[in-house]
Amino acid sequence: MPFLSGRRREIFLPKALIQRKRYGAKAIAPSGLMVFTGDRFSRWHGDIFVGGLRSQDIRRIDLDDAGRVMAQTALRIGHWGRDLHQGPEGLIYVLTDEAGGHLIRLEPAVDSQSPPPP
Repeated sequence: MPFLSGRRREIFLPKALIQRKRYGAKAIAPSGLMVFTGDRFSRWHGDIFVGGLRSQDIRRIDLDDAGRVMAQTALRIGHWGRDLHQGPEGLIYVLTDEAGGHLIRLEPAVDSQSPPPP
């Protein structure tokens, strides 16, 4: 149980509450976050998407049915991904953060030559 101590009001938490689940990943300076609930990217249903400022990408975090992280994929956009939203039609929209920023719409590939989604 957390408790306060001393004049500086230090907070002590049990070690189990602060243990990281993943190690070795570089800092991406996360910004917006969303859970994908649409059906336009059927393999991504239930996955988490995080905008990366420093990394200039969108991270797709693949979760299993129990909510455990199975994989992480970087979708390079070359801009600071400030905010993410799922549109009513099931597509993903990314707002970038710089002068003359962009609104990027992620759509499924329709070309038969395109590789399957990660």
